[in-house]
Amino acid sequence: MKHLNRIPSSFSISIPPDENGLIGRECPEPKCENYFKIQPGTGLKGEDLRCHCPYCGHAAGQDKFFSKAQVEYAKFVVLN
Repeated sequence: MKHLNRIPSSFSISIPPDENGLIGRECPEPKCENYFKIQPGTGLKGEDLRCHCPYCGHAAGQDKFFSKAQVEYAKFVVLN
């Protein structure tokens, strides 16, 4: 079990854009959960900016809008 202390406490996983340069997002609001796409680099600049769902207006940190498929992909990358 000594080797477990060498595992990083966080990972950075790149989510590749689709053929049109867009990245999928999913609203984290349980009543919404709609899927939409964004074009990275076209929004506001700065730190800790909130992302907004275009369907229900829910606002949260960008790290809350990953789709279920993206989360599963990241888990797969980390575990392998």
